Amino acid sequence: MGRFTFPREESPIGFWIVLGIEIAALMLASLYFAAALGILLK
Repeated sequence: MGRFTFPREESPIGFWIVLGIEIAALMLASLYFAAALGILLK
C-alpha cells in the first residue's frame, strides 16, 4: 500500500508485520460489512 510496502528479501520482518496488519484490517472490514448487512437484512 504505497509507502508502507516492504520487499521481502530486504526487510522480511517489516514485510510480515505489514502483511499481518493488512490481513487484520481486511478481517475487521469483512466483519463490519457482515454486521451491517445482517442489520439491514434483519
